Amino acid sequence: MSKLREYVEKINEMTNNNQAAEVYEKYYADDIVSVDLDGTVTEGKQAHIDGMAAWGENIIEMHPSSVVGYVVSGDENDGTVVAIWHHKFSHKEWGEMDYDQASVTKWKDGKVVHEQFLAEMPSE
Repeated sequence: MSKLREYVEKINEMTNNNQAAEVYEKYYADDIVSVDLDGTVTEGKQAHIDGMAAWGENIIEMHPSSVVGYVVSGDENDGTVVAIWHHKFSHKEWGEMDYDQASVTKWKDGKVVHEQFLAEMPSE
């Protein structure tokens, strides 16, 4: 049985417990490629961590994120997860944000090697 379902649930739990750094260390490959909502591509685990830290500096208040649902194909050694997350937070520049976001992650050898985020952002 695939461990990917377990990993998605654990990542959600850790994220909501302010353990993002631990998530990246445990579940992300050193050569991760991440594509953000605006199409920005970040390559490498440390660059991804730095980018997320910079994003986090603009958060005023973060409500727990939740996985609304997900689909798993394959396993942790060669698999894909499409997850729908619900996010709600207050941002210094964007104001109140409340939206659903899809993440598509490609897994190899128990690590995320590629991820892309998709969402229609709320308009002001």
